[in-house]
Amino acid sequence: MYRISILIALLLIPLCSTAYSRRVTDMAGRKVIIPDRIVKAVALSPPVTYLL
Repeated sequence: MYRISILIALLLIPLCSTAYSRRVTDMAGRKVIIPDRIVKAVALSPPVTYLL
């Protein structure tokens, strides 16, 4: 029973770390971490504000 609980805990650890953010690689090759819940977004050009 002890081994099974340790195995389950070890399998759940990677799931906990990916639940709060995602790693994305943009077109320039930069790696960016984006949270799952986005609270604010900023548009820096007027045409993009129409999309938001």
